[in-house]
Amino acid sequence: MITIVVGLAAVLSVGGLITTAVLSFVADKYSAYGELPIPGSGVIDLPAGEVTVSFHVRGYGGRGLSVPPLTLGIIGPAGVADPQVTEDLGATVSVNDDARRRVWVMQVPTAGSYQITAKGPIGGYVDPRLAFGRSGSFDHLLWVFVALSVVSTDLAIAVWWFRRRSRRSAPPVAVSDPYVPTDEAVRLEQLKNIAALRDSGAMTDREFEAEKRRILDGK
Repeated sequence: MITIVVGLAAVLSVGGLITTAVLSFVADKYSAYGELPIPGSGVIDLPAGEVTVSFHVRGYGGRGLSVPPLTLGIIGPAGVADPQVTEDLGATVSVNDDARRRVWVMQVPTAGSYQITAKGPIGGYVDPRLAFGRSGSFDHLLWVFVALSVVSTDLAIAVWWFRRRSRRSAPPVAVSDPYVPTDEAVRLEQLKNIAALRDSGAMTDREFEAEKRRILDGK
């Protein structure tokens, strides 16, 4: 019963992780305010508050998207303080060879048009860009299912290990002999044996009679 429950929990948590990852990619507004090619420069209209900056590429079939050493230059409207930029690497979200990963979080003091420049060695990445948007509502669920997947997998391994250990340490079951021959059956078998010896010539008639008498007398 415990094995079934743990197995169901593992399946549900992994399924929830995959579903949440897909929803996070489809419904998340990681590029709500626009994108910028790397290398490249352009004007992005940003709202006041928190803005996420993600590294976005196409044609990527790997699991973890490696972020190259990028630089970000920002020039805000006249008289406006520069946004505060904090490195905040997120998890890779990949669907249909389209992948992205959060790199920075910006605190924008005032809404306006910002001149942004992106540079960095982009190597063999296809259509590399920086996407400017906001955090999705599924991010916290994604990490919840990641944790549940890890816990349920560990529990499944632990249950399997304990069951295997229990089977190894179980005391051996005594096997009783289902048939114990009677004295008469033993004598009959002995008589058959000496008769075969006599018939083969290995025993004389006199020896056969003497051995037969001994067996019948129970000596």
